Amino acid sequence: MFTGKIETQPIRLLLQNRATPRRSHLQTTPTIDRKLEEAKHEICGEIADTNAKLDINLQRLTGSLDADTP
Repeated sequence: MFTGKIETQPIRLLLQNRATPRRSHLQTTPTIDRKLEEAKHEICGEIADTNAKLDINLQRLTGSLDADTP
């Protein structure tokens, strides 16, 4: 039978516990740090290459660069 009262305390605690990361998830190792740093450098290099290609294409579209330039 529904009494009209909703228990919110357990739900609030459940949401709070789910939103709080566990301490073990925050710990990293030198291997993880190294791999993250390598991935960051690789992504930054790819972004720089893409930006250079986009800049060349923009210059071609605006007519400020010859079509023969790679």
